[in-house]
Amino acid sequence: MPGGRIVLAEERAETSAYLRGLLDAHWDVETVETGAEALELVRRRPPDILLTNATLGGTDGLTLLRTLRSEPETRDLPVVLYSDRVDEASLEAFEEGVDDYLIEPFTTRELLARLSGAIKLARMRAEVSQARSETKVASARESLVKIAAHELRTPLTVIGGYVSMLLDGSLPSGSERARAGLVLVARKTEEAKRMVNQMLLAARIDAKGVIREETTFDLRRSVADAVDRAAGLVQIETQELVMTLPERPVMVDADRAHLGLILDNLLNNALVHGKGGITEIAVSGDPPTIRVMDHGPGVPSEARARIFEAFFQVEGQLHGRGGVGLGLAVSRQLAELQGGSLILEPPTPIGGSCFRVTLPASAPAKS
Repeated sequence: MPGGRIVLAEERAETSAYLRGLLDAHWDVETVETGAEALELVRRRPPDILLTNATLGGTDGLTLLRTLRSEPETRDLPVVLYSDRVDEASLEAFEEGVDDYLIEPFTTRELLARLSGAIKLARMRAEVSQARSETKVASARESLVKIAAHELRTPLTVIGGYVSMLLDGSLPSGSERARAGLVLVARKTEEAKRMVNQMLLAARIDAKGVIREETTFDLRRSVADAVDRAAGLVQIETQELVMTLPERPVMVDADRAHLGLILDNLLNNALVHGKGGITEIAVSGDPPTIRVMDHGPGVPSEARARIFEAFFQVEGQLHGRGGVGLGLAVSRQLAELQGGSLILEPPTPIGGSCFRVTLPASAPAKS
């Protein structure tokens, strides 16, 4: 990608010189030794991509990544980290929105390919954002479908890389590195499956091909099951998930599987956007209602009218988290297929977001 510019943060002089030698033939490279220097340079003149050692002295790579993702001017900057080990830091990096994570030693071909891929994906995101601002809906939709394919490549690349390392013995079986690698493979597999399922379900809904299997069940059980499924994400996001259920059953006539997808989407959004706070899910009756509340930054006022549009994303909020903007759109359509509704409640003075699902009561409950 001629004309591209890379900032390389590496405190080891020999490694810095080696990497610069690999990259100079393809990009303009600026080198720094510390995270603080990298942050200052990126803020002053943003590059096409930042390549940084995950274990820099002072401000380490993970801290640098968090800082960049927290600032509007740099939150979409492509960032690639590398390290000579697989540990919890590599898992945290993906949760914080890193574009890629390389394990040393890596080949020249691998390095160049991964950097080029990260830059291309970032440029596609920028093109989509520009298309939105110019109300080119059809073009934006096409570009977003392309991004979905690229987003799928990220978890699949991670999965393939770690599986190859386990097969060739680079990650010794039973080692801590192997365990951490398998944990990441499992998570990235679920991420890819979730994206594929969302896209396929959205396509079936558009084609009027969704079959509704209505049964009568207690809403409290479905909510409890969804909370159990969210346990892993609660731990990753270092949050607290509080469930409030009434003493008596709340019986509904609905598709249990569809309701499970709605709840999974709402809890996933709340836990990601309400990072560091408390997420609440509460059930009430007459009519049967579920509220999912977080205490994060909330939905910006300018985005509230579009939050349920297919492929719409609040800019910068899900960078690198494997989202393609279908979860809320699909959830609302599924709720309406049940004869119910899904809305975003008005903002409150304490902030956060509250999504409310309402479903029809079962026939016995109506009588």
